[in-house]
Amino acid sequence: MVDKAIDSRPKKRFSRGDLLALAAVAAILAASVVFLLNGRKGNTCLITANGSSVSYSLSENRRIDLVSNGYSLTVEIKDGQVFVTESDCPDRVCVRTGKISKTGQEIICVPAQVVIEVTGGGSGEDFIIG
Repeated sequence: MVDKAIDSRPKKRFSRGDLLALAAVAAILAASVVFLLNGRKGNTCLITANGSSVSYSLSENRRIDLVSNGYSLTVEIKDGQVFVTESDCPDRVCVRTGKISKTGQEIICVPAQVVIEVTGGGSGEDFIIG
């Protein structure tokens, strides 16, 4: 018969305070993930090309044809989202980026030197900067 080794060390258990702290951290983490994934919807987009910027309202559907740095891009604003539908740049990352609508999201076309950014502020009116 084989003797079983008896472990004389006391088993460690979580105290009530440990469990509450763990639950609080988990709740904060879950809230942070929800906040980051949802983001805040912007109401304007800022398109920068050829050294100047134009702001457009995301509430009005429109098509914008751009020529910048020798490349042509077609930008669409539809249903509160902005996206590049066509581009003749070599890699077409701007087209593959897809639709954006949350404040701080960007579409960047490096060859054409175009930046499209969703912004949260403003009145939603179109305006030209610089």
